[in-house]
Amino acid sequence: ERERLRAEAVRRDRERQERERAEEEADTKRRLAEQLAEQRKTIKKAMKKSDAKKEIETDVDALAAMSTQKLVTEQRELIADERAEFEKRLETLRKKQDYLERARREAEAPLLRAAYEKSLVTDREKHEQRVKDFVNSAKQSRAHAVANQARLRKVVEDKAKFEAARLEARRAIHEA
Repeated sequence: ERERLRAEAVRRDRERQERERAEEEADTKRRLAEQLAEQRKTIKKAMKKSDAKKEIETDVDALAAMSTQKLVTEQRELIADERAEFEKRLETLRKKQDYLERARREAEAPLLRAAYEKSLVTDREKHEQRVKDFVNSAKQSRAHAVANQARLRKVVEDKAKFEAARLEARRAIHEA
């Protein structure tokens, strides 16, 4: 009797473990089906935007009835499709950005040329003013130098007389 009870307990334990494993697999499959349904919903929204006519199954129960391997395969395919769609959108955005940048540069070029021409004119005017200022300064300096030279010419005679007198006084002291 004990062995029968023990065998019955072992059988019930195996059945319980198999039920738990089956429930765990079912939960995993259900979670995978929910993830796939969610991904399909986002793809469905994207396809509505692009007017695709292909119908996509998003019912979790219908997806849960599929095999796990098929769910995983479809999920990988969906991820690859999403990645391809994302890459396509990125490429479109890159081209649009490139177009806008070129348009900005083309619109900016005449403005830059006009600013450059304006700066050339102002630089030329500043240079001419500096040259005029330099010439005026040189003329004033020359006039001052000429006036100073005329004033000092008057002193040259007095200087020569003073030097001659001083030289004579030293000679007299030296000879004495």
